[in-house]
Amino acid sequence: QRYRYSVFAFYTVYNIETGSMWNVESSNYASSQSLPLLSSSSSLSFAMWLPNSPAGIIFVENYNIYYVPDITQSKKKIYPISPRDTVIPEVVIHGIPDWIYEEDILKQGNAIWVSPNGKKIVYATFNDTNVQEVVFEKFGSGETYPSTQKLRYPKAGTPNPSVSLWVVDLSDLNNLQYEELKPPLNTFHYRDYYFTAVNWIGEDEAIAINWMNRAQNYSISSECRGPTWLCKDIFCEENLGGSWSTLYSPPIYGKLQANRNSFLIQTPLRDGDSGYYTHIALVSLDHSKNTSSTHPITLGKYEVREIQGWNEKENLIYFTGVPLGLPSELHLYQVSSRWKSGPHTPICITCSLHSSIFSRKILRKCSYVNSYFSPR
Repeated sequence: QRYRYSVFAFYTVYNIETGSMWNVESSNYASSQSLPLLSSSSSLSFAMWLPNSPAGIIFVENYNIYYVPDITQSKKKIYPISPRDTVIPEVVIHGIPDWIYEEDILKQGNAIWVSPNGKKIVYATFNDTNVQEVVFEKFGSGETYPSTQKLRYPKAGTPNPSVSLWVVDLSDLNNLQYEELKPPLNTFHYRDYYFTAVNWIGEDEAIAINWMNRAQNYSISSECRGPTWLCKDIFCEENLGGSWSTLYSPPIYGKLQANRNSFLIQTPLRDGDSGYYTHIALVSLDHSKNTSSTHPITLGKYEVREIQGWNEKENLIYFTGVPLGLPSELHLYQVSSRWKSGPHTPICITCSLHSSIFSRKILRKCSYVNSYFSPR
């Protein structure tokens, strides 16, 4: 275990048809290039299959990113994606987050986002050189005395990690082109900031990124479109009353032609004197006029926790939410996405789940749910 979400592990690819196995590691590199190992260990911190690719994988080893286009080849071609000579273990790292990003911002063990067609990737580089260290004792290793551990942890008033986002086109692996993704400086003037979410738009033509200032009271969503990959703001959330920004979920763009210039976003919406509650809004973009309009989809004295899916053909949005007056409960809802007649009252799908019968057994009241949707 590295941190809460990330681990170091050994990965093996097993071919079901032939029974052959391949240990995933960069030392199997078969090329004219020489890639000296940073260590003798072949444990990885992340590995994934590429979407829309039968045999391509990306993995992170020794804080570097590698790409294998076809693991079925006897002499596998393994391409380094991130610059190997810049790595300092747990200080300058590629493809996996440092502690503050993993624990408090991304809440996941990797910082790689592959386009749906598998042809491009976005990855983050974290530089904690100026972040001060916290020293603590670790118990439970079986030794008589605890071991001393160090963790780079930014406290208030001290330097934050610097982070850079890169988009890479995998179509020419012998001549990789890197473009850095930066917040739009004309509207986002903060030098000290975080990125809080990344999401691809379409197959690979654009990227949505959320940015937040260090005070965490001002956030924007930006659209970074190729081939220049310059980012422009498409949504802004500013909290002037002392509250924190909640823009941690990426914009969810429509896939049908009618919705290609629209996206769903979670944002605080005011319900009269009751204050603000996190709800779903649909944002329509007019690229010709460089304008946008925001339409509430849900509204009321309840909280939307997470958007689970958008059925565009049926004009339905699925989300998990916290009911009014029941803060310990979490349920799955559906609501109409027809914004012109909204906002709409959602229908709770799981509120009466305890009365359903599965496997001839009556379930006890289920008041906290997780949902998993099929791809379609």
